Amino acid sequence: MSGIPSPISIERAEIRFAFTSEVKKERFYAMDSVRAVAMLLGVVLHIVTSGFSLKLPTPPAAIQLMNWIHGFRMPLFFLISGFFCRMMYLRYGYAIYFQRRTGKLSAALLVALAGPVVFYGFKCLYAFCFHHYPDAGFSFLQNFDQFRIYFLGLGSLWFLWYLMIFASVGPLFAKLVSSSFNKAGNRFGQERFQNWMIKLGMVPLAVALISLPFRLDLVQNGSWALGFASGITSTFPDVIWQFQPDWPFYFVYFASGWWLERAKGSLNIVAKSWVIYLLLGVIFYFGGVFFEGQYFTDYIMLHKNWLGIVGCGLFSLGTSFTVFGLIAFFQSFMNRSSSMIRYFSDRAFWIYIAHFKIVSRVLVALDYWHLSYVLQTFLAFSITTLLSCAIYDLFVRPTFLSSIFGSTKPAVAVDFKELHNQLTSTQSEPITSL
Repeated sequence: MSGIPSPISIERAEIRFAFTSEVKKERFYAMDSVRAVAMLLGVVLHIVTSGFSLKLPTPPAAIQLMNWIHGFRMPLFFLISGFFCRMMYLRYGYAIYFQRRTGKLSAALLVALAGPVVFYGFKCLYAFCFHHYPDAGFSFLQNFDQFRIYFLGLGSLWFLWYLMIFASVGPLFAKLVSSSFNKAGNRFGQERFQNWMIKLGMVPLAVALISLPFRLDLVQNGSWALGFASGITSTFPDVIWQFQPDWPFYFVYFASGWWLERAKGSLNIVAKSWVIYLLLGVIFYFGGVFFEGQYFTDYIMLHKNWLGIVGCGLFSLGTSFTVFGLIAFFQSFMNRSSSMIRYFSDRAFWIYIAHFKIVSRVLVALDYWHLSYVLQTFLAFSITTLLSCAIYDLFVRPTFLSSIFGSTKPAVAVDFKELHNQLTSTQSEPITSL
């Protein structure tokens, strides 16, 4: 009798298999697309900043565009990451989820940090063997602090480290919050409140208000707008034991994405408000710019009075409404299969990693032709993107690196053999409700 599964275990296996099969088959094209856009906007952002660093003519409108993109791009990225992390967590359970998610992120971070070290090593070796330079740059490596800053600094890869932390603690945080709400009231009331928030379009407002206290602590560089991530200047191994002051702010968006996956059945309701969300996002952002120009002082920055709360609050509202506006826009118009969108979505991560070494060289080459700024930026973005894709297809895709920087596996059809194994198994894992 011990080999016969109980009715309860059969029911739990049926539910779990139905859920995991649905997750495997379902692909959220809109979310894939908006995640790729968040990555590719990083290329645009760095084209503007690289041109500024190279002392190329940069109009004020381009700088304002850069500040606007910077204000919502990474919150958008972390929200989408939270969405997909919960999906993976429900599919595999915490152990396999942690192994796959953290393993891929740590591998990507390791390869991205090791790449410049290997390149510099070959460069020194070439100079020593063929040009007979006495030190061939090796003296640079003798100073460990200089080496650590140049090669082991997070720099623009800070988001990978943040995402590793968020992905690790996300399921535990979600379970803690869910347990607290279950003790406070019935689950049906929570679902009604959730649906009410979505239908009335109050979710962006709630996210902005929740993140505002953490954003107030990040005011820097003479502005209420979102500054650079604190982890951008961190280096290994010190960063492992450092608490980053902007973790709480970005984690609010990660947790919002985790919640949004839970409410994914209401994405079509969110999609209907894309015009309002985007319009409010732009109004709040530029309202913050105007308010900052009128009232910002160093005293207000150091002493969080009501002017500072209003100024920072406008930027916080601009970020949240723009993030949800973009998600709603893509859900309305890009939630379909497209080979071209899929091509760039699958390579967006690699494009972001690879573009750092390409952008400045492309800008210097284009500056020779004295093009208009808009045309030069467009060509720089196009050339950088296409070169990155070519490098991926020729050199990365045939190797194991494609599993780190490339696409996820395609959807899997229902396997009836797996269903039979699930139904006849005497052991079943608990079904996660988060």
